[in-house]
Amino acid sequence: MLRLINYCANAYDRYEVLPIVLVFVVGKFANTTFEKKFVRKANTPYILETQCEHWAKSVNFVSAISIQDYIQDSMDPFVALIYFTTSQAQSLESLTFASDLTVRLLYSICQRNMKKKKSE
Repeated sequence: MLRLINYCANAYDRYEVLPIVLVFVVGKFANTTFEKKFVRKANTPYILETQCEHWAKSVNFVSAISIQDYIQDSMDPFVALIYFTTSQAQSLESLTFASDLTVRLLYSICQRNMKKKKSE
């Protein structure tokens, strides 16, 4: 968290605007006490927010746990992005909800980029 605060201070020094932060938690939080300090946003309950007075405009975290009640065959595109990112699946077949259109699009983008990278 200290590194994040430092990044925000650097952004403020450069642009003179408090940043809006979005963190994808891939894996899990460092400890459950830290995780419990976050509250769900009222209008998007799969986004967790924390206090950030003086160093960011808002700080939001998303994780596999925060979206577990929102994962389904046809997901909100942002939930699908979180699902895809936090799952770290190496194949589309290994994803339970691989039929979601956004998940399929994200996988095809990654696959195309990997092929491009291999040919360079």
